[in-house]
Amino acid sequence: MTRFDSFLERLARSQDQSLLEQPTWRRRARLIARISLRFFWVYLLLLGLATVWVAASGMDVYHRTEMPQFCNSCHEMGHNFDTWEGSRHGSIRCIDCHARPGLSGYIAAKTAGMAQLYTHLTATKIEDIHLEKRHEDIVSANCVRCHPETARAADRHNRVMAHKRHGELGLACVTCHSGAVAHPTRAEAKDPLAGIVETKKCFECHDGKHTEGATPAVAKTAFAATNKESCQKCHPDSTFGKEHGGGTECLDCHEVAKGQIHYQMDKQNQGAICSKCHDAPEDLKSKHKPFAQNKCGECHKVMAPAYLFRYGPKPDEAFCLRCHSNVQGALAMPDATTITAFSDPKDDHHRQHADDIGHSAGLCLKCHASHGSEAERGLIRLKSDDKDAAPGVFQATPTGGSCTGACHDGDTKYYDRTGKKPSIPVPAATTGTEEE
Repeated sequence: MTRFDSFLERLARSQDQSLLEQPTWRRRARLIARISLRFFWVYLLLLGLATVWVAASGMDVYHRTEMPQFCNSCHEMGHNFDTWEGSRHGSIRCIDCHARPGLSGYIAAKTAGMAQLYTHLTATKIEDIHLEKRHEDIVSANCVRCHPETARAADRHNRVMAHKRHGELGLACVTCHSGAVAHPTRAEAKDPLAGIVETKKCFECHDGKHTEGATPAVAKTAFAATNKESCQKCHPDSTFGKEHGGGTECLDCHEVAKGQIHYQMDKQNQGAICSKCHDAPEDLKSKHKPFAQNKCGECHKVMAPAYLFRYGPKPDEAFCLRCHSNVQGALAMPDATTITAFSDPKDDHHRQHADDIGHSAGLCLKCHASHGSEAERGLIRLKSDDKDAAPGVFQATPTGGSCTGACHDGDTKYYDRTGKKPSIPVPAATTGTEEE
């Protein structure tokens, strides 16, 4: 102990050195205490530095464990991280959705994280780690924090969704909205409405039997999706459909197909549905491609209050040319005799007709029928400005054709892509009602 006593003697004040004359452990302890009191400022400095270091480390840990990259440190979270990163919620942290806000929510989330760590170490398969049922309310509370204006949304493909009413019944957001909002699959990531509009979820409750409500006092039975009287509750524009044909009922076009619990229109068989009321002329040899393929919706918009054409009250030049780009090019170019077959070496007849008649709403339909005509090709059915007059006649040849009647009155006009005037008989004008 001699060296230790010598060290204490150097640090001790002169009046305290007497404690070492007959050194004992008690005397040494008293001397050490007196020496320590002289250097208390050193201890305060060390304590302050330690406090700052611990606080800084704690804040760093706090923020690091909030980052999605921390969640991705477990390999089973890789799929969730990848789908989140490419979603519309890719700028929102995991904890913003999966934990309550504030310190208590953070502690609860980290406590749950410890439980998941235990599962991570003991699980035999990745599927054992998932969002539990008790977490759904937490997610819904965070949805409302970021989306406070979703009390009622009415612009989802003309469908009304009463969010406020569903909230009053105590339904969680994830009851209707799937995880595809924040964790879409590769296919869902291409769909801007994936996870947002889950129509099939509606039918799980809207069967006329399901009752929902946070308390018995507010519990209600959902109306049946198969009840035609309820159409307007979700589809306010269905009134336009009822104006179609003067009082058409929804179920005239929408039927319950096998395996469905909701009325849907068979898009693959539109022609058969439309033909219930609209009889197509059976004597037409050629068919407009959308009409022939039963795709009436390519040109017609059923949910409209007037003439039921997709982009306006009546089909105009732009309406037709959006598909027939070759004719559009012919009308725009001064010399386009190689773009369409309706031309000869001297001129392009599409552009010539547009110049002579003038670009108008009915320009294309002056010569072409929308559904079909007696002509073997070209859908040509010449119309006259006189609606009571019979349509003109078009006769095709291998290299051109002739037009008689309609705009040409009694004359016959020929065209031939070889530059020669074909020698063909002039057909007599047919009689009948002009197709509109």
